[in-house]
Amino acid sequence: MREFFYEVYIVTKFQPNKLNVSYKDEIGTKDFFFPRKYTLTHSDEDGKLFLSIGKRYDLDQINYNVRDEVLGSWEKNDENDKVYLLITLEIDNGDDIGNTINRDKIFRQELTLALVAIIYGDNLFLENNKELYESPIRVKFNSKFSEYDTLEEWGKVKDYKYNFERCKNEFPNYKFNPFPILPPVQSPGYMKAVKEKKKQRDSAIERALIAILEPYISSEVYTLFGKDTPYCIKQAEVMDAKAVNTYGPCSEEYEIVIGLKVGKRPPFYNNMIITFLIDENGVKVKNVKNPRDK
Repeated sequence: MREFFYEVYIVTKFQPNKLNVSYKDEIGTKDFFFPRKYTLTHSDEDGKLFLSIGKRYDLDQINYNVRDEVLGSWEKNDENDKVYLLITLEIDNGDDIGNTINRDKIFRQELTLALVAIIYGDNLFLENNKELYESPIRVKFNSKFSEYDTLEEWGKVKDYKYNFERCKNEFPNYKFNPFPILPPVQSPGYMKAVKEKKKQRDSAIERALIAILEPYISSEVYTLFGKDTPYCIKQAEVMDAKAVNTYGPCSEEYEIVIGLKVGKRPPFYNNMIITFLIDENGVKVKNVKNPRDK
């Protein structure tokens, strides 16, 4: 019974012709290399889905006023070297827990559709690396409220594979919207994918990096918003980090993207995004974005 309703949900909710897929950063569809990231957004007007596949998240595709994107990345478990698909969701929308509760419900209702879209959109890559169908999916719900800040197991990649043969000629006249049947999760649904010690270490490294970049951040804040504009450096976050250039066997250049909330009444989203280039010669500011000016 569960399998039938799951298929019904995919048939009625997911429409391949409404999925637009774009490849970025010269990402391939044959061999598996890290990093491989997904940015999935949608249009409320026509229901179209937009999937960007690349070596980094497509930050230009994200609506920072809404934060309803679905982010995905292939990761490797440090303990056993097995890969898994990590999905990241921003649950909060301001400081009202009521908004968080509502957004958490909506994300859970629509996440099955999002996972099907991601797996379908990257099907050429997955068919060339079929062992990845057995990889687990872990979903990180990000929230400032501890009861909604969770990491959950959502089955395996193969559970969300679009069934071409079954769905090809089976489009009943649905007069209802079947409630999505979610994959089983461990009761009460929470688990930790990484050890607490590693989590604390990664957080310390991130805070240390932001502290080192603070003089450059303050200069860009004052340039864009004015000299007396307040901000809290502790609320800054590393949105992306990667090596972009290699100079010989011992030297690399890194691109670091920092998000910051600026102003006397800062919004819940990062209204300032600074991209840095860092190498052994020092720090350079690559670009500065203010999403509200889009």
